[in-house]
Amino acid sequence: MEGAEVNPYLFGLQLTFMGIGVVFVGLTLIALLLMLMQYIYDRVNTPTVTDVPDSAAIGSQSAPSVLAEGISPEVMGVISAAVAVAVGKQVRVQRIRYQQQPRESTWSRQGRISVMVSHQIRPPMSTRNYGDDVITSTQPPPQQE
Repeated sequence: MEGAEVNPYLFGLQLTFMGIGVVFVGLTLIALLLMLMQYIYDRVNTPTVTDVPDSAAIGSQSAPSVLAEGISPEVMGVISAAVAVAVGKQVRVQRIRYQQQPRESTWSRQGRISVMVSHQIRPPMSTRNYGDDVITSTQPPPQQE
């Protein structure tokens, strides 16, 4: 075995494929771990199923049950009028729920702020303040004599 010399190109290819294989196995294990964590999170945070009342019970509910949730009759009337205008026919609002939106990512909020800041109007670079006068020009400033 002392006389057997290893081809450097063959060794390089073997090392490359071994490295790529290790990386892909590692990435696969990370992906499986993330899927397992998502599965466990979904199992723990599943909402409990409650009995849905039939349509007769819903129809018999009146506005005071809505008022118990903290919505005043004035707000209820305004929402009912807005729904009637949007739908185009007479409606009866039976229940109002606040829509809970998931919190947005800090990164997406910061990106939105960056875009808004980039649209702010800035004074042109050629505006210079010489004493009390503001001169807006692309020409060089006047020479002092």
